[in-house]
Amino acid sequence: MDYELRQIEGFTMLGVAGGLAEIGRLWDRCGQHFASGRLVSADAQVMACAAEFTRDGAIVYVAGVPHDEQPTPLEGFEQFPVPGGRYALVHHRGPYSELSSLPGPLRAALEEAGERPTDRWLEIYRPLGASGETHVEIGVLLADG
Repeated sequence: MDYELRQIEGFTMLGVAGGLAEIGRLWDRCGQHFASGRLVSADAQVMACAAEFTRDGAIVYVAGVPHDEQPTPLEGFEQFPVPGGRYALVHHRGPYSELSSLPGPLRAALEEAGERPTDRWLEIYRPLGASGETHVEIGVLLADG
């Protein structure tokens, strides 16, 4: 599996959070705010971000945008810190349904290369191309040395 190692500065996301079973609802909520112009990404290269966090031992999925790009607060949206560090990223262009098949092989390739992936994942969604295919960078934070 091809992947890229990239240093990413920590940032704060403004988003909505829920369990993994709520991912569709979270993106629907963000989509409504995108469509109305209330949720914006000043960087035309980033449509939205998602990250997994652990809260009280449970995985929490967050959908939103980098906070410094959002000019006004939105009711029900929270701030979530995304840690900076060295990330391994795989680029995906294609059907959204294929995304769930990427983390396992990425983790296996990293471990085979002697890297230590953590349980902190990041998804960076890029604007859809003319073909309507999904363009996402899926990354995992790597443990130091």
